[in-house]
Amino acid sequence: MVFIGPAVVRSYDAEHRTTITCDVTAAEGEMQSSSSRGIGGPIPQVVISTRDCGRLLLRDGVTRSNNEQIAARLSPPGEYRIEVGTASWNIRGVLHAIRRDPSAYGFEPAS
Repeated sequence: MVFIGPAVVRSYDAEHRTTITCDVTAAEGEMQSSSSRGIGGPIPQVVISTRDCGRLLLRDGVTRSNNEQIAARLSPPGEYRIEVGTASWNIRGVLHAIRRDPSAYGFEPAS
């Protein structure tokens, strides 16, 4: 189940999205190791920090060369509509307990 669960969530999220409104406080482009032990190739991502939705990870369409530019589009901080995977959003408490963050797939200013 440990190996099947994440694949099922990713597969479901690929086809099922939910839009949430979050108060974004910061966004940072970074390169994350593909393994929790720090081994494996780096994965480009944008870490979105929010006041009310927790941390979210944006990886779709993020590359080594554009991760900082995408993060800069979340400035100034404020309200944004963020598209998240429905499954990962619904189990965000479990994800946070195991030190994982829900996936984001896109964003736009809320106003």
